[in-house]
Amino acid sequence: MTSTTRCYSNRMSTLHEDEVEKFSKLAHEWWNSDGEFRTLHDINPLRIQYIKKILGRSHFDGLHMLDVGCGGGIAAESMARLGAASVLGVDASQENIGVAKAHAARYDSLSNLAYHCGLVEQLKVDHQFDVVVSFEVIEHVRNPTLFVQFLVSHLKPGGHLILSTINRSMRSYLEMIVGAEYVTGLVPRGTHDHDKFVTPEELHQMLQMNQLVDITSSGYAYNP
Repeated sequence: MTSTTRCYSNRMSTLHEDEVEKFSKLAHEWWNSDGEFRTLHDINPLRIQYIKKILGRSHFDGLHMLDVGCGGGIAAESMARLGAASVLGVDASQENIGVAKAHAARYDSLSNLAYHCGLVEQLKVDHQFDVVVSFEVIEHVRNPTLFVQFLVSHLKPGGHLILSTINRSMRSYLEMIVGAEYVTGLVPRGTHDHDKFVTPEELHQMLQMNQLVDITSSGYAYNP
């Protein structure tokens, strides 16, 4: 039998409990670049490059950055290594946070990186962030619109919110569900629910509801 440690109250949660448990059971795989999270390791350089493009800078010196749904810290570590003043990774799974902390502790250069187990709506910090990122998380939460609202609440005026998710389309069903989960086994079966994927139009509407301006979007396809 296995047990999962949760860092949130059910009443306040925007995340499905089964989603937390699903990724908690895979926590030991986060830093295995040939394992269950191989695709996230493969696309991480693209994610970081996109952040650089949006910010118009090659380093993150002086920036305070928040990574919501950080998992084992793949993206958070990359941001910290690029000179951010601080990076805070937040995840609802104690197992994920434990792996992230243990991996970061191996490097003295990552003193600017910290982790917190909990949900974004429960996060209490004494400052807002220049950059808030959340990669492939919104399709796993209970209420995407509310989730975006909480992300924005931690963003400084003039700051940047950067999200990535999977477009809900026939192509994504064939590639991400049929292909990735059942044919190639790139990701474990049951990782994704196609009905929870978010279209660009839906995401833009959520952002506009929160008075965000200068919204830009870009797409990519994963080719293993």
